[in-house]
Amino acid sequence: GYPFAGLVQDADGNFYGTSQEGGDNSFGAVFKITPGGVVTRLRSFSFDTNGAAPVTGLTLGADGELYGLTSFGGTTFGGTIFKITTSGAFTTLHSFQNGEGFTHQTGLTLAPDGNLYGVSRDGGSADFGNIFRITTNGDFTIIASFGFTNGAVPLCELTVGPDGQLYGTTQLGGDATFGTVFKVTTNGTLTTLASFPSRDN
Repeated sequence: GYPFAGLVQDADGNFYGTSQEGGDNSFGAVFKITPGGVVTRLRSFSFDTNGAAPVTGLTLGADGELYGLTSFGGTTFGGTIFKITTSGAFTTLHSFQNGEGFTHQTGLTLAPDGNLYGVSRDGGSADFGNIFRITTNGDFTIIASFGFTNGAVPLCELTVGPDGQLYGTTQLGGDATFGTVFKVTTNGTLTTLASFPSRDN
């Protein structure tokens, strides 16, 4: 119940998505739906073992598997990153630890290097959010953190630019505290491109 994000289509022509509630344990599920409307539940979430309440959509990896996040749950209750095959084989890749962020509302972005990148709206060195990378094998790295002067509280997915760098926005921070536009390289060099002015300017 309560699917919050959009669908992703695989090469098989079917669509895949998440619901933040429902499933066997009422903590959400991953489902498949054919273009004709036949729905199959692929996986139910169970909070402490594999996460709960996925509110983001799935991302199709270069390996053909689907990747996503949960908002809560996992071994430390801060949410998880997972992958699932189109037949339902499920792997928890990472449980977010203290300082890495929690309540994830933004999906993952596949970069040209084959890794997946995302943001946490909190966590990081100053607790204003961070940017992270995860490999398809589950190697997790925070590559950059926000410190308010360069932005705070990123709430949108990253976008890959034609230069292979990742672009995004923060809701707060910057020169006038009304948010920023930034770019970050896959090795973590973060650049503020613009700060939004106050309403008085």
